[in-house]
Amino acid sequence: MIGTVALVVRFILFPLLGALAAAGIGVIDDANGTFTIHIENAVQVISAAVLYGLTIVWSRIAKKRGGKT
Repeated sequence: MIGTVALVVRFILFPLLGALAAAGIGVIDDANGTFTIHIENAVQVISAAVLYGLTIVWSRIAKKRGGKT
């Protein structure tokens, strides 16, 4: 099962890293086989992902306390 999950995650990461490179957030170096993220450009994406994650966490907290989301 772990091998299958790792393969699925890998296939999800490939287009994601390509999209980040196309957006100018990172650079793919074919010679070294690495992906470098430019922090200055990635701050907006990272902060949006964190805020999105917080909305999911808040939804779970509200549901546990009997609220509707």
